Amino acid sequence: WQAVFGNDSLEGQEAAWSDISLQFKILHQYTYDAEKQLNYHAWAAIPSDPNAFWANQSEPFKGCNPEFWGRSVGWYFAALTDVLEWMPANHPDRAILETNYRQVAAGLKRWQDPVSGAWYQLLQYDGSKKADGVGDLVGGKRYNIGTTANYLEASCSCMFTYAFFKGIRLGLLDKQTYLPVAEKAYAGLLTTFIKPKAGTTTIDIVQSCASAGLGPSNNPSRTGTVNYYLCGKDVGLAVNEGKAIGTFIMASLEKEEMVTNQSSLKVGSTAACTINVPSEGLYLVRAGMTDALTVKLRLHKGENTVYLPVSPQTNGRHTAVYTSHGLLLGQPSF
Repeated sequence: WQAVFGNDSLEGQEAAWSDISLQFKILHQYTYDAEKQLNYHAWAAIPSDPNAFWANQSEPFKGCNPEFWGRSVGWYFAALTDVLEWMPANHPDRAILETNYRQVAAGLKRWQDPVSGAWYQLLQYDGSKKADGVGDLVGGKRYNIGTTANYLEASCSCMFTYAFFKGIRLGLLDKQTYLPVAEKAYAGLLTTFIKPKAGTTTIDIVQSCASAGLGPSNNPSRTGTVNYYLCGKDVGLAVNEGKAIGTFIMASLEKEEMVTNQSSLKVGSTAACTINVPSEGLYLVRAGMTDALTVKLRLHKGENTVYLPVSPQTNGRHTAVYTSHGLLLGQPSF
């Protein structure tokens, strides 16, 4: 929003984009562990601050909490995908952000669960990792006592799936390398987290972390440790948690766009149609009136030539073009 709609959004001005880039560069510089290929949940610039009691690592990760939380990396990976979609190609910081982006992608590929295709709450461990049963000692009191096991987590898995599909679509990630990751991940979302609700026609999204955070000083249980992320009083499992619902929808739309793009329509097509639209974006095109096929296409502003399948049952060679909000734009012939 800052770069596109802010005061500095005019063409040729770089201050907003430079500020946005700076936030991402600082985050990656201080939280990325090259050995583990993951980013720690958070970094405190002043780890001696009482509110940053959780920032207890030593160099080279001074100021970081000690664990890699799935959802925090999901926010980072998805946000960086969206930023690179809009960031000017000639901005001097774009290359470093793309490098960082691909480092994150490679790490998540490494830590994807090979069986389910999803990712764990604590990314560097599998389900055999458990809280230690002793808890965390803070200020003479113990918190986060329990033996809960690490688990496959819905919200981060949805965020990663979204970012992988979108990164491939935008040309930021190599399709041959990462499409199998994205496809396996989406299949994992459906089998691991999407569950029919008994006695209804609706579904639930299960196994989402309810919440997690670090500090402040008046909330000493939020330590950023294994014990906290698995047994903290605010990190229990939730059903239909908003951050899983929204990102599942986002991942599904990117998955759909991957398989219903313009090029896929050309296979076996028999007729071309010229479609004129007022602006670049996603449109719904209904081909034929009787034996109809509706597809979603990303069209450029102005005239677009698309190839549409027809059949003997098609009653008239006409199309109906709708905006993504369902507004009928026209009915060009083909």
